[in-house]
Amino acid sequence: MRNTKIALAVLALVASTAAMAETTIYGALDLSVNKVTNGKTAIDGTGNWNGSIFGFKGSEDLEGGMKGFFNLEIGLNMSNGTQNNGGTTISQAVVDNTAVTTVFNRLANVGVAGDFGTVTLGQQLNQFVAGSLGSNINANESFYVPMLLVAGGGGLTFGGDGVNNGGFFQPNLITYGTPSMGGLSAAVQTQLRGNNNVNGASAASDKMVAGSATYAAGPVAVTGAYLNREATSKAMSLGATYNMGEITLNARYFKFDTDPATTTINTYNVGASYALNANNSVSLQYVKNNQTSAQSIVNLGLQHNLSKNTYLYVTASQAKNGALALYSQLHDTNITSSTSTTGYAVGIVKGF
Repeated sequence: MRNTKIALAVLALVASTAAMAETTIYGALDLSVNKVTNGKTAIDGTGNWNGSIFGFKGSEDLEGGMKGFFNLEIGLNMSNGTQNNGGTTISQAVVDNTAVTTVFNRLANVGVAGDFGTVTLGQQLNQFVAGSLGSNINANESFYVPMLLVAGGGGLTFGGDGVNNGGFFQPNLITYGTPSMGGLSAAVQTQLRGNNNVNGASAASDKMVAGSATYAAGPVAVTGAYLNREATSKAMSLGATYNMGEITLNARYFKFDTDPATTTINTYNVGASYALNANNSVSLQYVKNNQTSAQSIVNLGLQHNLSKNTYLYVTASQAKNGALALYSQLHDTNITSSTSTTGYAVGIVKGF
């Protein structure tokens, strides 16, 4: 009888602990067969549509109606089981001139949320990137990553050194996000490094501030984003999405100063998607910058849903003057400013 009571007490404790801190395992696994001009047919597992990721997130109720939360996320290459999809450097960074291996190469953060908004510390998605993707048509990674490169983010350097855990996901960030106020929400973040040298960059030269804001009213959403990376670059973007039910339209403008004293890149992006029926949708997107080389990409995508969490896709892109046709070309050293390619990918995404 005594053993039974002890067992029941242990079960009650486990149940109460689980109720206090809920943890979710989530992910999306993207595999595709792809080919680009003058290239061989290949399998890509990093994500030519959605991105291959695996993560944990959770929250816990705190005093005063607040919540504590965390998020850990890894980018994967499903074709060989390695880390990937974290930016320009996959598994290693250099901190204080010492190579270290990163485990969670996308997200590794904790924070608190309440009526005041949210405060998040750690490795996070850069807010300039988050805001710039806010009016994208769909999750087509083969378009939006090359789109940001065309806009001026050579090496994916939006908001950091561009090689430590990637340019999209930056370490040592503190972010404040406002609560939604009549459809308006915003976030601002900065990178705190102290005296650490990351990838050989001095703390002073790598200071960064980024922010984004979104206003949603009915079928219309407007998003803006800003980045100031000290002594290196400045960027801003402004875009809008209009949802007409079966049809969604979007447009975005980028201004990127690679060197504020000499070079400014202006970039324009437009797109549309159409839901053919409950399980099929098609999208068309275009981006071009105003540089002498006039990089541009036109992208056509088709998604067919097999279930709530599984779908097939086909994507085709024509990229000119050094732009990438597919996300899987990200580390292709053969692409130059005069390269123009057409890329195709047929794949499947399994979410969980």
